[in-house]
Amino acid sequence: MCFVSEGSRNGQAVPLRFIEVHTVDCKCGKVTKFEMLGIEGKGIMCNPAGQASYLENHNTELNISMGLCVGHDMVFNQKSNAPVSVLLVKDRITKHNTIESIKHLGDST
Repeated sequence: MCFVSEGSRNGQAVPLRFIEVHTVDCKCGKVTKFEMLGIEGKGIMCNPAGQASYLENHNTELNISMGLCVGHDMVFNQKSNAPVSVLLVKDRITKHNTIESIKHLGDST
């Protein structure tokens, strides 16, 4: 999950009686640009394979993807042992505030 705070906050509205939730940040593992690409840079890279590995280690039965970049979602889906369902994709129109797009469903324009 890319936007963990949004997912955590909004996940509280879902009845979790039979659901155990595990969230993982897109920067899990803190993989540097040098480690991933062999180039100098201060930034931490997204790690969709690491996200899938984290969830596998927690024995998830269903992974819900929320806010992953296009391309990163494909890596995550490929590496995930559990089935993956996409709830929301990364949205540059809302400046990566992925959940903003569904907050206004039903609003008249």
